[in-house]
Amino acid sequence: MTAPVVTKPANRPAARPGGRKPRSGVDDWWTVPDTVPAADSATVKKTRRWRRLVTVYVWAAVILLPLTLLALFVLAGQQLAGHGSATDKTVSGTQEAAQAQVLLERWIGQNPSPLPGGRVVALIDATSQTPAPAHPGEVVDYRIATYRFVIADRADNLYTTGVQLAITPDGPVLLARPALLPIPATGTTAQGGQWPWPGVEAGTPQAAYGAAVNAWLAAYTSGDPAALKQAVGDPDPSRSYLTLSGVKLSSPAIGPVGYLWGPGQDSGKDALPQQALLRVTVGASWTGQTPAPGGTVPTLTYDLLLDKADTAAPVVVAW
Repeated sequence: MTAPVVTKPANRPAARPGGRKPRSGVDDWWTVPDTVPAADSATVKKTRRWRRLVTVYVWAAVILLPLTLLALFVLAGQQLAGHGSATDKTVSGTQEAAQAQVLLERWIGQNPSPLPGGRVVALIDATSQTPAPAHPGEVVDYRIATYRFVIADRADNLYTTGVQLAITPDGPVLLARPALLPIPATGTTAQGGQWPWPGVEAGTPQAAYGAAVNAWLAAYTSGDPAALKQAVGDPDPSRSYLTLSGVKLSSPAIGPVGYLWGPGQDSGKDALPQQALLRVTVGASWTGQTPAPGGTVPTLTYDLLLDKADTAAPVVVAW
């Protein structure tokens, strides 16, 4: 009878203390038991600390990641909302500026034109405010927006003007016609000081000009639009005028005078132009106002346009 043959494995690694067998190429530090022989206690304690640190990091990531994402979503929403509001305001302001420029160009292009050959050069600035309620509890559903422009005439003389709009729920409403303020050029004239109307010929005051100014002042401060319309001599029934009340304008002083020669006129032959520009300074006092010490009276300055300036009865038609 033949005896059994027993084969012994070659190069078999010895078992670790405690009966655990290593796996080739695998780091099993994660599965090291908490109870270990005393011989390996230092190594296992280090491994245990690393395992606890990793555990803490994992739980921190699990808890903090959703909170971080939620915070990012909230901040992004706020940023988008803020940018959206700014965009809405910018678009609204741009639309209002465009509407103001269109109204200004219509005013320049009317017949007769207040500035023949005029064109809009640039937008200077804009202001906006909501009026205070006139009575307690009153709801103000509009605001006043003013846009200032630079415009030029056909001779490239520059002027500033303002377009005042009431911004209502139904759209913008033009409150008053624009007024031109010349941008003075460098230099002086025979009348002294800086010439206020570039490109306009200097003239001399006439005796009838004072009477025209006094008639306009009386009507302008009367508080009666019909009286002002009559003084201006406007035949258009669709036009209305805004007067001042509660103020007295007195002691008009005529300064520079500019001659505006009409079609067919010759400045070398005709004595006077059909129209003239006047710069007038007046003293202003308001009802109920306490006089200033020394009797000093505030002054206001107006540029007036005279029509029929070559007759004995000129009238103020624009200011």
